[in-house]
Amino acid sequence: MNQNNKIRWFEILAVVFTGIFKFLFVNVLELQFLFITLSILFWGIYIIYRKKRNTNILKYWGFTRVHFFKAFKMAGIFAGILIGFFTANAIFNQYPLFNIHLLYVLLLYPIWGLIQQFMMMSLILGNLKDISSSKRKPEMVYVLITSVLFSAVHFPSVILMIITFILALYYSQIFLRYRNLYALGIFHGWIGSFFYYYVLNYDSWEKIVLPLLNSF
Repeated sequence: MNQNNKIRWFEILAVVFTGIFKFLFVNVLELQFLFITLSILFWGIYIIYRKKRNTNILKYWGFTRVHFFKAFKMAGIFAGILIGFFTANAIFNQYPLFNIHLLYVLLLYPIWGLIQQFMMMSLILGNLKDISSSKRKPEMVYVLITSVLFSAVHFPSVILMIITFILALYYSQIFLRYRNLYALGIFHGWIGSFFYYYVLNYDSWEKIVLPLLNSF
């Protein structure tokens, strides 16, 4: 798709600044819910704005049903393996395997997962790959840059950085082959949900959402 490279660089920088704000809001101020909410609103508005100016942009970004089941199958294989390890860890450490809060997070987290995949796959990987250049680098270079950035934004959790780096490497291949964000967003949300509950023994709903709801 023909697209002004200035727009591509703006999108790349906007994603980088989103990552910087993550460290401020989440790591420093401990306002994770606020950060997630503002990020979803900002990028949601941007998606709507770009769609009004270019009706083909959604398909280019990967917001399409085309190849959904193929991408879903590929992403599901990796997700099944990871969730299997997470479950084994929960059983070994005698963590509870079901909590109604987990169900809530499994339903909602994919929304945030979709936005994250949009930022990393469509705006970082997709833009870097498609920016016009006489010195175009091998595709794997852009995949590695995307994976490193996605890993870095999960600092300082080492285990999260390792998992997200591997996840981004794998998801990049799926995106470049099928260019479908929906499947990636769903499994991103599910993997994250089980990771927090089964590995970190962290109730995201109780720690992040309920305190906000109770404040009203």
